[in-house]
Amino acid sequence: MVGLRGTFALTPKLFLKESIEFFWIELNDYEGKLIDINIALEYNVWKHLGFGIGYESVRIDIDADGDDLLGDNLSGSVEFDYGGLQLYGKIYF
Repeated sequence: MVGLRGTFALTPKLFLKESIEFFWIELNDYEGKLIDINIALEYNVWKHLGFGIGYESVRIDIDADGDDLLGDNLSGSVEFDYGGLQLYGKIYF
């Protein structure tokens, strides 16, 4: 995975966090990629406790051209997209 992450302090207790991660592979007649994007607003209530709300998007694409390399003779593609709201809590040690 190759990615970039950033955290920006909007106030001493409120943070904007974002990340993007990317993975791509091509092996013989198979090709695949994964993209993960995340953005969240996080609030630290106390020194060791916080919560956040965010949005995450994941995309997975896989293509196969169907050879007998692995004895499978697969041919086709798979696409998976997911996007959803995140609500979470954090405990710091």
